[in-house]
Amino acid sequence: MRRLAAAALWVAAGAAHADSVQFAAQNDSGFATDRGYTSGVRLSRLWETKGADPPRWELGLEQQIFTPDTRQDPSARLERPYAGRLVLFGSRHAAGPGRLDTLELAAGMTGPSSLGRQSQQLFHHVIASPETDWSRQLHDRFDGGVGATFSRTLWTAASIPLRVAGHAGATVGTVLGFGHAGLELRWGAPQAPWNEA
Repeated sequence: MRRLAAAALWVAAGAAHADSVQFAAQNDSGFATDRGYTSGVRLSRLWETKGADPPRWELGLEQQIFTPDTRQDPSARLERPYAGRLVLFGSRHAAGPGRLDTLELAAGMTGPSSLGRQSQQLFHHVIASPETDWSRQLHDRFDGGVGATFSRTLWTAASIPLRVAGHAGATVGTVLGFGHAGLELRWGAPQAPWNEA
């Protein structure tokens, strides 16, 4: 736990020296169902190495919280335990004309050491929500994984900054494993950061 806390401080302290900093937050507030995924927070610093067509590197910390969807089914609290994840991750982003390929490694903890309960309670002080029972949360266990995502530009409008991109990827880990694919509608200049694909 101390190592993860030290990593979080390193990410925050290094943000001033990074090429860019990214922060993303997700929450189920305002939706009828969360399908078990309650919230997620991701903070990272990014930088680029020197050389011809260099990759971008990213190092950060991510927390995710999973709770039973008791709004749809009150009995779900007995069927699915509460769980928090806290992982340190590193990514390599290789970009080119119309493409962005990402490889990512992550390692951390699932269980009480992830501080999922504390994070949710802090958020519930700001936004009123039903009480939750974390007495059945998963015990501490190692949480590690590797993932890859590939994005490609499929269509670009001729007169306006509009593009359609497709992406696909997969993650394999000790706690989570899944595949994904989808389409993205993008508006903005192609030169915008992280907008290569």
